[in-house]
Amino acid sequence: MNLRIFGWSYAVTAAALVVAFVYGGVEALVLCAILGVLEISLSFDNAVVNATVLERMSAFWQRIFLTVGIVIAVFGMRLVFPLLIVGITANLNPVEAFRLALEQRPESDPTSYAHLLNEAYPSIAAFGGMFLLMLFLDWLFAERDVRWLSWLERPLARIGQLNRLSIILAVVALVVLAGTLAADPAKVLVAGTLGLVTYLLVNGLGDLFEQAGGADAIASSGEEAGDGAEEGGNGAAAARHGGPSGLAKAAGKAGFFLFLYLEVLDAAFSFDGVIGAFAITTDPIIIALGLGLIGAMFVRSLTVFLVRKGTLADYVYLEHGAHWAIGALSVILLVGIGYHVDEVVTGLIGVAFIGAAFVSSVIRNRRLAARGIDTHRTADEMAAGGGHEPAPAGAPSGSLTVVRMGLGWDAAEKALPDSASSQVVDLDASALLFDEAGELVDAVWYQQLESRDGSVRHTGDNLTGLGDGDDESIVVDLTRLAPTTAHVVFTVNSFTGQDFSQIENAFVRVVDETSGAELARYDLSGSGSHNAQITAKLSRDEAGEWRMTSIGATATGRTVQELVPASTAHL
Repeated sequence: MNLRIFGWSYAVTAAALVVAFVYGGVEALVLCAILGVLEISLSFDNAVVNATVLERMSAFWQRIFLTVGIVIAVFGMRLVFPLLIVGITANLNPVEAFRLALEQRPESDPTSYAHLLNEAYPSIAAFGGMFLLMLFLDWLFAERDVRWLSWLERPLARIGQLNRLSIILAVVALVVLAGTLAADPAKVLVAGTLGLVTYLLVNGLGDLFEQAGGADAIASSGEEAGDGAEEGGNGAAAARHGGPSGLAKAAGKAGFFLFLYLEVLDAAFSFDGVIGAFAITTDPIIIALGLGLIGAMFVRSLTVFLVRKGTLADYVYLEHGAHWAIGALSVILLVGIGYHVDEVVTGLIGVAFIGAAFVSSVIRNRRLAARGIDTHRTADEMAAGGGHEPAPAGAPSGSLTVVRMGLGWDAAEKALPDSASSQVVDLDASALLFDEAGELVDAVWYQQLESRDGSVRHTGDNLTGLGDGDDESIVVDLTRLAPTTAHVVFTVNSFTGQDFSQIENAFVRVVDETSGAELARYDLSGSGSHNAQITAKLSRDEAGEWRMTSIGATATGRTVQELVPASTAHL
């Protein structure tokens, strides 16, 4: 697994070092290696935040991030971007700027490439600082069920309920710092405003298209669900859940804007490193090889590792530490409008936050483990071993006609101290229908209790877990499924936000209704500190027969909308 994830990074590193050696001998090789190590060791916060976004993207856009995104990171941010900045600052065209860079004049020379790039640093810092500050403030002011620094995060979340507070604070900070620290306040104000607008535009459009992504797939499911809920006595449940009725699928336009968001985020993280690299070497080729090919490649591999291994679900405070590191970096960049802080200091602050969050997560996991709750099982282990009882990898060909997914749990008596969630526990069972191309064509969930062809039925939304046996069920009549449906994926999510370590006697199972045989079963309680699961899938083979495959992959999301990308990855 690790070799599959990091294999390309190892290969690219070896190739980059060889190119550096051929280009400039032993000295170039050593400088390239130093830059690569610095970029990797000081970019853990970047990888953690990337992972939280990558989980929401479809498999296609994840591949784009790992391929096209690398080209942008290496040539765009580590080579072309500095050239453009120098060209604009010194009124040079890109060719002239590149020639100037290759001359490698000392930074003390006011006409040198390094000096001109440093002259532009206040504007660069204002742009990147405002982008990251907005990201941090929006995260800080959001309501979450699990908090790391509860004594600070909880009151700030209450304050953050004031509309547009993050924008107000960011603008005030920009105006004050530009007026007090900048040699040219007008340029800094323009650059900072562009950073703010870029964040609002990219983040806003991404959210917009993500929310609308599944609207076509379930058409007017909000109206249908409303009618069906009223007829079935579940109108109160629909009103209670609220939110958009369409399933969000981070593909198409939504995937593009999430990809764009990640690239801008990577740019904001890399500004300081690109400028600081000139303290080690002024050669743009070596900087591109070390920071770009080696550093950026490993950061992306680390991002994939965090997603595939479910690390963010197992160590729940890592995301918190990364965002606090982002907050620190944004402050350092904005202070850099007048005073440049060494990039090593910047990176070490990020490492300190990540390290503290990791230690806190380990302490939390040990506390839960003392209660008999396992918090370290990965998605791979879940898929391989299932729940506490082994799950088969598939069902015999031709034996499946009607399959039922059953979900059960006990009503909560109390929540853990580090949870801000309600004492009520509400788990949701859902079924997602995909075509052969992996596109979502329909969905059955608490707001749409029956598929449009009538082949998939949800028995109704249980809001508390009261009752014995299966609290929610979804029945799939495989003989009635539309010919265009190639996969049915079962998912579970905790709508009230508790992770599975906080829920008593929770389980999910898949049953062959014809024979009564239990095809798969996962004991969710104690399965880890995640709040969702991709349970299993039904797939039509080349002969037209249906096969069941156990998945049991950990996921994060309080609604089925958030689980569509993770489900797509298992088709």
